[in-house]
Amino acid sequence: MISPLHEFLGVWMKFTIESQKKVNKLAFVAGICPTVGVGGHFVGGGYGMMSRKFGIWKLFNQLVGENSGAEVQFSPYGGKLSDISESETPFPHRAGNIFMIEYAVYWGNIENSQRNVAWSQKFYVYMVKYVSKSPRATDFNYRDLDLDVNNVNGSTSYTQARIWGERYFKNNFDRLVQVKTKIDPTNFFRNEQSIPPLLSQVFNLIRSGGHDYEGLSHISETPFFIIDLRNLRSISIDTQNKTAWIQAGATLGEVYYRIAQKSKNLAVVSGVCPTVGVGGHFSGGGYDMMSRKFGIAADNIIDAKLIDANGRIKDRESTGEDHFWAIKGGGGTSVLFKKIYFGLIISWKVKLVDIPEKVTVFNVTRRLEQNVTQLVYKWQHIANKVDDNLLLRMFLRSNIEFPFRHGQRIVHTFFTTMFVGGVDELLHEMQKSFPELGLVKEDCIEMSWIESVLFFAGFPRGTSLDVLLDWNSTTNQEYYFKGKSDYVQHPISINGLEGIWKQLKIGESEDKN
Repeated sequence: MISPLHEFLGVWMKFTIESQKKVNKLAFVAGICPTVGVGGHFVGGGYGMMSRKFGIWKLFNQLVGENSGAEVQFSPYGGKLSDISESETPFPHRAGNIFMIEYAVYWGNIENSQRNVAWSQKFYVYMVKYVSKSPRATDFNYRDLDLDVNNVNGSTSYTQARIWGERYFKNNFDRLVQVKTKIDPTNFFRNEQSIPPLLSQVFNLIRSGGHDYEGLSHISETPFFIIDLRNLRSISIDTQNKTAWIQAGATLGEVYYRIAQKSKNLAVVSGVCPTVGVGGHFSGGGYDMMSRKFGIAADNIIDAKLIDANGRIKDRESTGEDHFWAIKGGGGTSVLFKKIYFGLIISWKVKLVDIPEKVTVFNVTRRLEQNVTQLVYKWQHIANKVDDNLLLRMFLRSNIEFPFRHGQRIVHTFFTTMFVGGVDELLHEMQKSFPELGLVKEDCIEMSWIESVLFFAGFPRGTSLDVLLDWNSTTNQEYYFKGKSDYVQHPISINGLEGIWKQLKIGESEDKN
């Protein structure tokens, strides 16, 4: 259930590992992949010296090993995300959600796996009273095998699959089962957490980008083979009609690069991490730094070509609308692997969106003693209501800092943002909606959309765009990782936030006894 970490946490990882290299000679290539968000994807940023006053900070210190770290990420909803109905695509997390919250832990030594996985599970248990219920929803692009898995022999029942199916797809699960039964009754396309047909042994693992939160693209309890799509990477852009055909083996970075070559005023809604594969990311949803304005990646898919279980190549017209609906958010695995349950998708046609020549970004750090609890409380009330051009994310991050704090674990709290517009418009919106953050013009940077891709990926200003074509930059990393996600529908009160800190502090005391 634990997979090697190919790419994780962007600038945070880069900062941490570069510091550790000076002391421990640890070899690690980082600074490539930030948030995943949306889905996904994790964003890098600045750092500050933090205290550990509350229990939540002390929980971070339970992480084992000097090469371990953790993050809690808050990704806002609202805007276009809430305007689209839950049934428009299989991705159901729409109106009513304030934000998605993701919990992630990574570590470098396999012997620390049990303790660090337990950390993520403990955090998940503590959050149960503050997140969505009936079902407790989770993001399909952040696959979590703790929710249960298919039977090894492939005879998983509808009732069993509903345990995780409704958590990922809510009321759309039944329709996905019906589509699966119609187009793949023998369950040819499946894995440990795939949607079974109602009639329900070799697994078919289909790989696009080279990432996976649970390792489902390269491990299985049963015999399997891998269909690797990395050589299907053609990208054809039609600037006049504002569309692009993208083969499923291409990475987001390659897509961004090719679009930027063609136009300064067009972009694609995809994600943040450049080395994520298009296939799995699109078919699982695809949260982006512009999603509050344009929706997720799946909302912008207008056609696809796939190979069905009988070996036939089909497009939207020949598959039918039910089949086409199912692949737009109902078939990816984890964030990055294209393990589709409704056919082998070989290319996508997506809608390109209009953007200004300049967007504005910032990363702002606030220390715990700078009223972080109050800022978190206020953020919950505004993040899904601000101007649709503004996506304001919030992070809590923990890592061990060398050599400045003698190996102590440091927790950082910061805000990172993209605004589809100029700095003056952004400052006006922030002053109106979130003056408590104290944002000033010096915190902000105007840049092109393609430059913002590099910014959120943790690259220094002036880095050549050619780095986006480096598909294989971090495949030799040897880190381990566990992630979970939730949706929050009601702001957590001040007392509730402090209660979480207190509960986590009690949990830590229990561990020490």
